[in-house]
Amino acid sequence: MEIQTIVCAPVNAQQPTPSPSSNPQPEPRKRVRRWHHRGFTGCSTCRRRHVRCDEASPSCKNCSRLGLDCDGSQGRMTFKIYGPSQNGPESSKAPKKRGKKAVSAAGKEDESCDALVVSPTTVSESSSKFRFEEPLTIDNILSSSLDPIESRYFTHFIDRVSSLLLIYDNSDNINPFRELFPELARSSPSMVNAMQALGALHLSNTSNGQQRISHFQQAMGNYGEVVKSFRARHQPGQQLQLSDFATCLLLCLFEMMDSQHHNWAIHLQGAREIYRILFSQSTDPSREAARLAEINHPLRNFLVSLLSYLDVAGACATSDGTVVDGSYWRTEAGGWEYNLGTPSLSADGKADNPHLVELRQAWSIMMEIQASISMFGRSKQCMDLEQQDLTYNELLNRLTMWRSNAPECVKMLDKLDDESLRNYKYPGIVEYAGCIEAYEKATMIFLQKVAAAGRPDWQTDGLRLQIMASRILTLIGKLAKDVGQLAVLWPLFIAGRETRNENEQNWVRQTMMEIQRFGFKNVEKGLEELERVWFQRRAFPDGWIETMDDVRSTILLP
Repeated sequence: MEIQTIVCAPVNAQQPTPSPSSNPQPEPRKRVRRWHHRGFTGCSTCRRRHVRCDEASPSCKNCSRLGLDCDGSQGRMTFKIYGPSQNGPESSKAPKKRGKKAVSAAGKEDESCDALVVSPTTVSESSSKFRFEEPLTIDNILSSSLDPIESRYFTHFIDRVSSLLLIYDNSDNINPFRELFPELARSSPSMVNAMQALGALHLSNTSNGQQRISHFQQAMGNYGEVVKSFRARHQPGQQLQLSDFATCLLLCLFEMMDSQHHNWAIHLQGAREIYRILFSQSTDPSREAARLAEINHPLRNFLVSLLSYLDVAGACATSDGTVVDGSYWRTEAGGWEYNLGTPSLSADGKADNPHLVELRQAWSIMMEIQASISMFGRSKQCMDLEQQDLTYNELLNRLTMWRSNAPECVKMLDKLDDESLRNYKYPGIVEYAGCIEAYEKATMIFLQKVAAAGRPDWQTDGLRLQIMASRILTLIGKLAKDVGQLAVLWPLFIAGRETRNENEQNWVRQTMMEIQRFGFKNVEKGLEELERVWFQRRAFPDGWIETMDDVRSTILLP
């Protein structure tokens, strides 16, 4: 017989209670905030209301509809800010670490300052001595108002960076970055900070390890101080000075050296607004007198030419046209005065060398054509095919006319062999002429690329483009030496992107790697873009139909 045992639970035993997680209560729905486009460059009213502004002038659509006061799209200049925190006045300062104690001439340690430890790459004469350089100390320039670290960066800007920014810096040309910027900065702490930021950034780009980080922190600290001062001072109706114009251009050069591809465009917009205010008459007699005193400064011509130089370089990088229309360096500056001499600053007339005058005029005309090609790229989508062809032929005729009227020193380059080039009486003139011809050939390639973008029916003469690319590389290889290679960076990039020859690609790669020693990160970004294009060409050997996005590089390569 089978016996089964059944165990029953007590009657009063507690039943297990379900855990709260077994039957979760539905969570209340969170409130979803209505999404708006954030306005960054609109009028001050829309910015304060955090709504999108159509930036119409004199009054935007939102303010007109609601009956609000509107200061238009130019109510506030916009500047990019990043890096140090903006929570307090001391937060933007980069943390300073105690370095080695400075040793005085008597052999005792100087307790009054922090010595800056610099890497061998920044103090070695062999690696930091540049051709055309004329070092200048600042014992009597702002030395009483700068601490030792700030003075170190300020001095580095004057001694080193100034030669790299002007490129062709020799005894015949006055370097305004070195000769006149320190004097102009006496009345502008923002300009001093901008110069220190460029000096610190260059040291960061040419250093290694912890020193690289320390220099970069100092650069961003100075950069943040400049932007904060702009935000605090530059309100609608504020009286602007020429030093503000120079400071904004220095910020654009800072972004170019740091290779922040989109930020330099913001500073170009800010420089455009300052330019517009400085060169627009005022109805207030006192303000008009102050404005005239500012624009009659000796640096006026140079600064306007620098704005146009960066403006055209940005137009070639984005194919969106220039921020200031027209050849304004002719009307406002009286001619081209950035590279190849500044005759308005020369007291002895050396910069008015006849060859330099011709080359300067030829370069400025070529820049006008480059700006027109960029405008063509921006307006192509609004043109039919017939209008595109007419515009292309007009630009091609302008380039042909430029070649027929080119200076003799440019035309003779085809006739000189290697021995004649080495023994030429004026080697500097030959180098400048080679730079301008390289720009001419690169502009021809640029025009072909813009015209063919998005057009399957366009017949591109690939062999002709390859010949022009090879000519550019030949000119650069023979004539561009040392820091002069920075002057032909854009033609080098255009030729490198166009060439199909693997040996030429390797040469371009090696050359751009050598140019990186000058401390400009845009060279590194340009090489990365070339590597991408070369890989794409190997993957698609038969080619493809390029669009305007393929033509744009967004890399500022002046």
